[in-house]
Amino acid sequence: MNDAAITKNTRARLARRALPTVAFAAAVGTAGIIAAPAGAVRATPVAPVVTTTSLPSGTEGVAYSATLDATHPSSAIHWSLTTGSLPSGLHLVSKTGQITGTPRSTGDQSFTVTATGAGHLTGSAALSITIAAPAAPTFTTTSLPGGTVATPYLTQLDVSGGTAPYHWKITAGQLPTGLFLNHASGQIVGDPRSIGTSNFTVQVTDQWDTVASEQLSITVVAASSPTFVTTSLPSGSVGASYAQTLQATGGNGFYHFEIIDGQLPKGFSLDRATGQIIGLTKLPTVETFTVLVTDGLGDAATAPFTLTIN
Repeated sequence: MNDAAITKNTRARLARRALPTVAFAAAVGTAGIIAAPAGAVRATPVAPVVTTTSLPSGTEGVAYSATLDATHPSSAIHWSLTTGSLPSGLHLVSKTGQITGTPRSTGDQSFTVTATGAGHLTGSAALSITIAAPAAPTFTTTSLPGGTVATPYLTQLDVSGGTAPYHWKITAGQLPTGLFLNHASGQIVGDPRSIGTSNFTVQVTDQWDTVASEQLSITVVAASSPTFVTTSLPSGSVGASYAQTLQATGGNGFYHFEIIDGQLPKGFSLDRATGQIIGLTKLPTVETFTVLVTDGLGDAATAPFTLTIN
């Protein structure tokens, strides 16, 4: 056999030996499996590290919120409480690491939080939350306005601090006769019935039973006698409608008007509740009369008037 034939036979044998390798590679490719390159290194999972080292304090009865933080290549961290417990009223959101809620008691609460990442690797930190009692209410009302006998009275007691709702009550002394304290709103309302100064102590209690007290007083004086503001009346004209209101001041503000001497022109009248004089006449005239105004306490005043119809 010559050299050319030997070389041809050798190449054929080599080609037949290579076929299984090619077929295997094709089969592998069809199955979607790719061999890892020689020398490749698979990544090692990393444990999360909790970076939160302290948490803010809270107040009993006041909404609380804080978020735990950790370093990790993936944001998919699961948070859990592994030892201890949160203050009553607070809870941990496992997906976000947020601690939220409304504390229901005071004191220091210690616990351990654990962050779990890929490969179930974990990182933990010991933390605590201090819950303080709410500030006691403090009176901002330190004095009250005076009142007048038989005149409507209204004033509002106010405090700062504490937690609403509040409950108000008189613990010593008493309000002036005719006045009352609204236990829910802290308003003092009514119509004083006697003169003098009344001393009393008001106590306010907030939602958490913290208490504040304040000594106050209200002075009630007698109402001044009413007096007429209107001292004269404008003239009217024959055949024209007439309207004019008598004005008074002082007293307790509740007035009653009446004519006690003389008379109005024919066709005219006086509204005793409002003091308005109205009417219409076809004859010229001049009438003089006296009006008495009386307030709700019986105090009175009089004034003479002249009404001319031209």
